[in-house]
Amino acid sequence: MRIRILALSAAMASVFSGCGGVQALIYRIAYDKAKLAAAAQPTCYNNNQLPMTNGTGSTLNLKDEGQWVLWDAEGKQYLDVGNQNYAMGDAPAVSITQLIEGAGDKSFAGKKSAQASQGGVSTSVEINYKVTFESLGATAKGKINISSAYRCSGTGCNPSQLDCAAETDFIGRRVDAQQMQIYTPQGS
Repeated sequence: MRIRILALSAAMASVFSGCGGVQALIYRIAYDKAKLAAAAQPTCYNNNQLPMTNGTGSTLNLKDEGQWVLWDAEGKQYLDVGNQNYAMGDAPAVSITQLIEGAGDKSFAGKKSAQASQGGVSTSVEINYKVTFESLGATAKGKINISSAYRCSGTGCNPSQLDCAAETDFIGRRVDAQQMQIYTPQGS
C-alpha cells in the first residue's frame, strides 16, 4: 500500500510540475545602497579628480531593503530588482527598470549601450548592472556590481573618457507569497 501511495504521489508531482507548478521566488533583500551611489573613484569625474564636496562620512548597521522576484520560463531565468537608479559622479547614471535575464548559473547581467555621432564627434555610453548569487534557497546571498562608461572621440571632447564602478554585498530571505496559478484561458 505504501509503495502505491508513493508512486501516486510521484506521478502527481510530475503532472503538476509540467503545468506551471514552479512558482516565482520572492526575496526580501538587504544591501548597502550608499556603496553603490558613492561614486568615490576619481575616474567617475571630469579631470580624474574627486569634487571638493566629497567629504568623509560613514554609516554603521544601516541598510536599504528591496523585494526581488526570481522565476524560470522556457529554460531561462528572470530577476526583477525593481527600479534602481544610481548617480555615478560625472559618468552616466546607472538606471535599470527592466527584468534581467540570466543563464541559469545564478548570475544575472543587464547591459545598456548607446552611440551617437554628430559634427565629427562620436560618443558612446555603456551601463552594466550585475547580480551574482553565491547562495540561493531559503536565504540569498551575493553581490551587486554596477558600472558606467563614457567615451568621446573627435574635436571638443572634454572629457574623452569616464569610467565608474561600484559593488556591494546583499543578503536576503525568501518569503512566502500567496500561491499564484498560471493563467489558462477557458476552452483551450
